[in-house]
Amino acid sequence: MIELYILKRDDFKDQVIVWRKQADEIVNRGLNLATEHELREVLELYEKCFWFYPEQRYTLSRLMHDIGKYLRERYGCALKYCEDRELYYSNCPNHLIQFDFGFSLRTIEEHVCSICGMPPIECDHLTGEIYDGVEAKTRCKLVDMITADWVKEPEMPFARLREMLILRVQIEKVLGTDPIIKNLLYGNVILNCDHCLQNQRSIINK
Repeated sequence: MIELYILKRDDFKDQVIVWRKQADEIVNRGLNLATEHELREVLELYEKCFWFYPEQRYTLSRLMHDIGKYLRERYGCALKYCEDRELYYSNCPNHLIQFDFGFSLRTIEEHVCSICGMPPIECDHLTGEIYDGVEAKTRCKLVDMITADWVKEPEMPFARLREMLILRVQIEKVLGTDPIIKNLLYGNVILNCDHCLQNQRSIINK
Protein backbone atom coordinates (compact mmCIF):
# COMPACT_ATOMS: atom_id res chain seq x y z
CA MET A 1 0.00 0.00 0.00
CA ILE A 2 1.34 3.43 -0.99
CA GLU A 3 1.37 6.05 1.75
CA LEU A 4 0.90 9.70 0.73
CA TYR A 5 2.11 12.70 2.69
CA ILE A 6 1.00 16.34 2.45
CA LEU A 7 3.90 18.78 2.11
CA LYS A 8 3.04 22.25 3.34
CA ARG A 9 4.76 25.61 3.32
CA ASP A 10 6.97 25.05 6.37
CA ASP A 11 8.31 21.83 4.84
CA PHE A 12 10.06 23.87 2.12
CA LYS A 13 11.36 26.92 4.01
CA ASP A 14 14.96 25.68 4.31
CA GLN A 15 15.10 24.27 0.78
CA VAL A 16 13.80 27.51 -0.79
CA ILE A 17 16.72 29.40 0.77
CA VAL A 18 19.09 26.95 -0.92
CA TRP A 19 17.30 27.30 -4.26
CA ARG A 20 17.47 31.10 -4.10
CA LYS A 21 21.18 31.03 -3.27
CA GLN A 22 21.92 28.63 -6.14
CA ALA A 23 20.05 30.82 -8.63
CA ASP A 24 21.58 34.08 -7.39
CA GLU A 25 25.11 32.69 -7.63
CA ILE A 26 24.67 31.86 -11.31
CA VAL A 27 23.00 35.20 -12.16
CA ASN A 28 25.56 37.24 -10.23
CA ARG A 29 28.37 35.66 -12.27
CA GLY A 30 26.81 37.23 -15.36
CA LEU A 31 24.28 35.82 -17.82
CA ASN A 32 26.91 35.68 -20.55
CA LEU A 33 29.02 33.32 -18.43
CA ALA A 34 26.19 30.86 -17.79
CA THR A 35 25.16 28.05 -20.11
CA GLU A 36 21.69 27.83 -21.58
CA HIS A 37 20.96 24.83 -19.34
CA GLU A 38 22.03 26.77 -16.23
CA LEU A 39 19.83 29.74 -17.08
CA ARG A 40 16.76 27.61 -17.74
CA GLU A 41 17.40 25.85 -14.44
CA VAL A 42 17.69 29.28 -12.77
CA LEU A 43 14.21 30.17 -14.07
CA GLU A 44 12.82 27.00 -12.47
CA LEU A 45 14.48 27.83 -9.15
CA TYR A 46 13.23 31.42 -9.22
CA GLU A 47 9.73 30.18 -10.00
CA LYS A 48 9.72 28.22 -6.74
CA CYS A 49 10.92 31.32 -4.89
CA PHE A 50 8.22 33.37 -6.66
CA TRP A 51 5.45 31.19 -5.22
CA PHE A 52 7.06 30.93 -1.78
CA TYR A 53 7.73 34.65 -1.26
CA PRO A 54 4.61 36.66 -2.25
CA GLU A 55 6.28 39.92 -1.20
CA GLN A 56 9.10 39.34 -3.74
CA ARG A 57 6.98 38.45 -6.74
CA TYR A 58 7.25 41.72 -8.63
CA THR A 59 11.06 41.83 -8.31
CA LEU A 60 11.44 38.16 -9.17
CA SER A 61 9.11 38.48 -12.16
CA ARG A 62 11.21 41.33 -13.58
CA LEU A 63 14.40 39.34 -13.05
CA MET A 64 12.93 36.19 -14.59
CA HIS A 65 11.77 38.08 -17.68
CA ASP A 66 15.21 39.69 -18.06
CA ILE A 67 16.68 36.19 -18.13
CA GLY A 68 13.94 35.03 -20.49
CA LYS A 69 14.67 37.89 -22.89
CA TYR A 70 18.36 36.97 -22.90
CA LEU A 71 17.55 33.30 -23.58
CA ARG A 72 15.12 34.16 -26.39
CA GLU A 73 17.55 36.47 -28.15
CA ARG A 74 20.55 34.15 -27.81
CA TYR A 75 19.11 30.64 -28.07
CA GLY A 76 15.46 30.92 -29.03
CA CYS A 77 12.57 29.59 -26.96
CA ALA A 78 10.77 26.91 -28.92
CA LEU A 79 7.28 25.86 -27.85
CA LYS A 80 6.83 22.16 -27.13
CA TYR A 81 4.34 20.03 -29.06
CA CYS A 82 2.16 17.22 -27.69
CA GLU A 83 1.20 14.74 -30.40
CA ASP A 84 -1.54 13.12 -28.30
CA ARG A 85 -3.36 16.42 -27.79
CA GLU A 86 -2.20 17.90 -31.12
CA LEU A 87 -1.37 21.14 -29.34
CA TYR A 88 1.65 23.30 -28.76
CA TYR A 89 2.29 24.10 -25.11
CA SER A 90 4.75 25.82 -22.80
CA ASN A 91 6.04 24.85 -19.39
CA CYS A 92 8.33 27.87 -19.15
CA PRO A 93 8.32 29.38 -15.65
CA ASN A 94 7.70 32.84 -17.12
CA HIS A 95 4.41 31.56 -18.49
CA LEU A 96 3.49 29.57 -15.39
CA ILE A 97 3.79 32.52 -13.00
CA GLN A 98 0.97 34.21 -14.93
CA PHE A 99 -1.47 31.69 -13.41
CA ASP A 100 -2.20 33.39 -10.11
CA PHE A 101 -3.90 30.44 -8.40
CA GLY A 102 -3.11 26.98 -7.15
CA PHE A 103 -4.53 23.64 -6.14
CA SER A 104 -5.78 23.18 -2.57
CA LEU A 105 -6.82 19.89 -0.96
CA ARG A 106 -9.18 19.51 1.94
CA THR A 107 -8.10 16.31 3.59
CA ILE A 108 -8.21 14.16 6.66
CA GLU A 109 -4.63 13.90 7.89
CA GLU A 110 -2.75 11.99 10.52
CA HIS A 111 0.45 13.37 12.11
CA VAL A 112 3.29 10.85 12.09
CA CYS A 113 7.01 10.81 12.83
CA SER A 114 9.20 11.16 9.73
CA ILE A 115 11.62 8.51 11.02
CA CYS A 116 9.47 5.66 12.29
CA GLY A 117 6.03 6.53 10.87
CA MET A 118 4.35 6.30 14.26
CA PRO A 119 2.16 9.03 15.78
CA PRO A 120 4.54 11.43 17.59
CA ILE A 121 2.90 10.77 20.96
CA GLU A 122 3.63 7.04 20.58
CA CYS A 123 7.23 7.13 19.36
CA ASP A 124 10.55 7.84 21.05
CA HIS A 125 11.80 10.45 18.56
CA LEU A 126 11.68 14.14 19.52
CA THR A 127 10.79 16.59 16.76
CA GLY A 128 13.84 18.66 15.81
CA GLU A 129 16.36 16.21 17.27
CA ILE A 130 18.94 14.42 15.09
CA TYR A 131 19.01 10.62 14.95
CA ASP A 132 21.83 8.96 12.97
CA GLY A 133 22.23 12.17 10.97
CA VAL A 134 18.51 12.52 10.22
CA GLU A 135 16.29 15.21 11.75
CA ALA A 136 13.01 14.00 13.23
CA LYS A 137 10.04 15.89 11.81
CA THR A 138 6.28 15.62 12.05
CA ARG A 139 4.69 14.75 8.73
CA CYS A 140 1.07 14.96 7.63
CA LYS A 141 -0.01 11.56 6.36
CA LEU A 142 -2.98 11.63 3.98
CA VAL A 143 -5.86 9.53 5.27
CA ASP A 144 -8.65 10.69 2.99
CA MET A 145 -9.33 13.51 0.53
CA ILE A 146 -12.58 15.48 0.94
CA THR A 147 -12.47 18.13 -1.80
CA ALA A 148 -10.06 19.77 -4.22
CA ASP A 149 -10.33 23.49 -4.99
CA TRP A 150 -8.59 26.26 -6.91
CA VAL A 151 -7.40 28.99 -4.55
CA LYS A 152 -5.19 32.08 -4.81
CA GLU A 153 -2.61 31.00 -2.22
CA PRO A 154 -2.58 27.22 -1.69
CA GLU A 155 -1.16 25.81 1.52
CA MET A 156 1.02 23.61 -0.69
CA PRO A 157 2.84 26.51 -2.41
CA PHE A 158 3.97 24.57 -5.49
CA ALA A 159 0.62 22.91 -6.26
CA ARG A 160 0.25 24.94 -9.45
CA LEU A 161 -0.47 24.50 -13.14
CA ARG A 162 2.57 23.08 -14.91
CA GLU A 163 1.64 23.71 -18.55
CA MET A 164 0.07 26.43 -20.65
CA LEU A 165 -1.75 25.06 -23.72
CA ILE A 166 -1.67 27.12 -26.88
CA LEU A 167 -4.63 26.57 -29.20
CA ARG A 168 -4.21 26.46 -32.96
CA VAL A 169 -6.54 29.44 -33.35
CA GLN A 170 -4.24 31.46 -31.09
CA ILE A 171 -1.24 30.67 -33.29
CA GLU A 172 -3.14 31.55 -36.45
CA LYS A 173 -4.25 34.83 -34.90
CA VAL A 174 -0.67 35.77 -34.01
CA LEU A 175 0.66 34.89 -37.45
CA GLY A 176 -2.22 36.78 -39.03
CA THR A 177 -1.57 37.53 -42.70
CA ASP A 178 2.01 36.24 -42.60
CA PRO A 179 2.52 34.16 -45.80
CA ILE A 180 4.03 31.37 -43.69
CA ILE A 181 0.54 30.46 -42.45
CA LYS A 182 -0.33 28.88 -45.80
CA ASN A 183 2.59 26.45 -45.60
CA LEU A 184 2.59 25.88 -41.85
CA LEU A 185 3.07 22.18 -41.10
CA TYR A 186 1.27 22.29 -37.79
CA GLY A 187 3.12 20.25 -35.19
CA ASN A 188 6.18 19.80 -37.42
CA VAL A 189 7.50 23.34 -37.35
CA ILE A 190 9.46 25.10 -34.63
CA LEU A 191 7.52 28.02 -33.17
CA ASN A 192 9.45 30.36 -30.91
CA CYS A 193 7.78 32.17 -28.02
CA ASP A 194 8.16 35.97 -27.80
CA HIS A 195 6.50 36.38 -24.39
CA CYS A 196 9.59 37.80 -22.67
CA LEU A 197 10.35 40.17 -25.54
CA GLN A 198 6.79 41.52 -25.44
CA ASN A 199 6.90 41.79 -21.66
CA GLN A 200 10.07 43.88 -21.86
CA ARG A 201 8.48 46.24 -24.39
CA SER A 202 5.39 46.74 -22.20
CA ILE A 203 7.59 47.63 -19.21
CA ILE A 204 9.59 50.14 -21.26
CA ASN A 205 6.39 51.74 -22.58
CA LYS A 206 5.14 52.26 -19.03
